[in-house]
Amino acid sequence: MNTIDAYEQEIRFQISDLRRFVRESKIRKLNIKDQERSLFTGTGDSFAAAMVTEFASNNKVQCVDPMDICLNPSIGKDKLLYALSISGNTKANIEAVKSAKKHVARTIAITANRESKLAKICNKVIELNFKNIGILTAGSISFTASMLACLSLVRNVKITDAERLFNSAESDAEEIKLNDHVYILGNWITYPLAIYGCAKMCEVLGMKAQPVMLEQFCHMQLFSVKEGDTILILSNDGKAKELSAKLVNSGYNSHIFEPKGKTLEDNLLYYSFLLQLIVLNNAKRLRLKECYFITNIKLRDISSSLIY
Repeated sequence: MNTIDAYEQEIRFQISDLRRFVRESKIRKLNIKDQERSLFTGTGDSFAAAMVTEFASNNKVQCVDPMDICLNPSIGKDKLLYALSISGNTKANIEAVKSAKKHVARTIAITANRESKLAKICNKVIELNFKNIGILTAGSISFTASMLACLSLVRNVKITDAERLFNSAESDAEEIKLNDHVYILGNWITYPLAIYGCAKMCEVLGMKAQPVMLEQFCHMQLFSVKEGDTILILSNDGKAKELSAKLVNSGYNSHIFEPKGKTLEDNLLYYSFLLQLIVLNNAKRLRLKECYFITNIKLRDISSSLIY
């Protein structure tokens, strides 16, 4: 099986598997005091999932880059350090835990690999047990499962109808044709999803993609937009609608997507599905069989040497 087909299958696994994952994970919500002393870290997709949790907790928990911990381990003083990594073998997470160990109260690995290096150096492991195809491909269900696991630590997670959300996302993604450079704009809790969406566009399509906070875009990146660029806006507030309308009226390729769910988790899943499906559809349009990070061996070797 090629990696684009594997990516599609894992995207579709989410329809039925995520509710099972939440039901069976049995992760206990932290009390307010423990949330306020919790520090989350991760890289790539895991950093985006951790950042979602920071916003969902109303900033009770803190999300930091693992290198920030390595450079200043004392920021973890008396904290509960949650290190999020699907493989459990990312160098930065392992170094962050090692650097912070004498400062933090406890270390907890959130990983799909209980036998990983990260799991073995942490005091506790929260294991992610989600359905996957077993082939190296871009992250989809691994991201949503880790995001839901982290959210379970700060709120009572509720998914109402994953299939309906998926169908809405599939319909909304259908007409989106990506060109040249992509900007994904988010506000508050959708900004981490903008980061995640850009990661998939880079990894799968090899396309230039930039996550931006909506307000900051109006002050900075707006002036770098060229004809043919794509602007995707994940928001339903008045300024987002005004911006998108003015971009379209000026001849730019802008699309705005309003949340479709009944709960916070529903909306996060809708946007996750949407971004995954936009990437998948464009991979098919380009007749790709393999993800870009698989075919570009030179760049993958550089990445692997730095990550692992």
